[in-house]
Amino acid sequence: MFHVIKRNGDTADFTLTKINDVIMKAFNATGMEFSNDIIDLLALRVTADFQDKVKDSAVHVEDIQDSVEKVLETDTSGTTSTSDNRLTLYTCVKNQWAYRWCVTAVAE
Repeated sequence: MFHVIKRNGDTADFTLTKINDVIMKAFNATGMEFSNDIIDLLALRVTADFQDKVKDSAVHVEDIQDSVEKVLETDTSGTTSTSDNRLTLYTCVKNQWAYRWCVTAVAE
């Protein structure tokens, strides 16, 4: 187990639940649909992304935030094959989650 170094220098135990909560807030802010499975998967991608930044069993909260942004900017969870010829496109303005859109089209 490792700790998170907060912005004020205090430390706290790392909990995956906090990352899940942040990701859910981002999805809710953009009006995108999600499931708990997608949130869990994205949270695990975040932890994998910041692993190289863990030093002496601690990671800075800024590094976690950077990883959340990176994972959400590169999320392709909507691009899996579907039986209805669906195409999904994600686009966003970096660091401005209110400007993140998901466009889905289905061929007839």
